Amino acid sequence: MHLTAHCLCAVPSRALGVLIQLLKAKPTLSWPWTEVYHCLLMSPRHHQEPTKDPVILNALLHICKTMHDSVNALTLEDEKRMLAHLINGFIKMVSFGRDFEQQLSFYVESRSMFCNLEPVLVQLIHSVNRLAMETRKVMKGNHSRKTAAFV
Repeated sequence: MHLTAHCLCAVPSRALGVLIQLLKAKPTLSWPWTEVYHCLLMSPRHHQEPTKDPVILNALLHICKTMHDSVNALTLEDEKRMLAHLINGFIKMVSFGRDFEQQLSFYVESRSMFCNLEPVLVQLIHSVNRLAMETRKVMKGNHSRKTAAFV
């Protein structure tokens, strides 16, 4: 499986749907699947530039949710740290540009999905704070009714 995981780094975005179908067939997370997840999420194509492509976001969100759901009382701290690092990388790569409401909705949904990993919750808090600062910067401190309710 080690070789297969390295080959998956070159998976085009449209093939992520096929991978998701495979994951749904066997939802339990074992070590080889963790390696596949790691390879997909750490691939340079997905890790360097922000994205709002719904296909990529849904596929990677499903992968991250499956990783999160695999955490239990017997999970080692190192594995929890690794999973949190991968999920945080995914959260950082999601950007809806100036659509602040959609970005906030994503953070709220992520908070409900990844509640068992404290480093992920910390990242989400920082991301929401950064979003509030960006909103203030764009509005130059003079909020409209819509942005005042948002902040």
